[in-house]
Amino acid sequence: MPPSPEQDHWRHWHDAARRDEVDAALRGLYEKMGEEIERLGPTCWLSGKCCRFDSYGHQLWVTALEIAWVVDRIDEGQRSVLRSSDLPGVDGCPFQVDKLCGVHAIRPLGCRNYFCDPNAQDWQNELYERFQDELRRLHTTHGIEYRYIEWRRGLDAARLHL
Repeated sequence: MPPSPEQDHWRHWHDAARRDEVDAALRGLYEKMGEEIERLGPTCWLSGKCCRFDSYGHQLWVTALEIAWVVDRIDEGQRSVLRSSDLPGVDGCPFQVDKLCGVHAIRPLGCRNYFCDPNAQDWQNELYERFQDELRRLHTTHGIEYRYIEWRRGLDAARLHL
């Protein structure tokens, strides 16, 4: 049986995420955003609220490339979370462990930008839009199809096509 169009898409994103130049570009983008956030100085209280999407009243939207990039870099224990969960049905991020991010070093752009610190509310949207534009350009530069998807639904789709 030939692969479905959806399987072809996920294969495309996983292949792209494994390319050295795409990996370097994503890491560079995340580092640049991190430097900007550090300059702005938000406070993280390690409450874990940011990862409990439904309880806290927000969603995390990412690109399919970011999902493939994360999935390709998680360890076997984290991969088992993807195999055993009803991801769209969980309250928050399946990688949250005891209020902490289990994939902190490789988390997507939206996670890096979101803080529940009231002092961060003024700049978050503008900063996110600016870096999301850079992420779109990264896709174009490297010939990668751009798809914006809710984190849990995207993880669920990616795991079905690994």
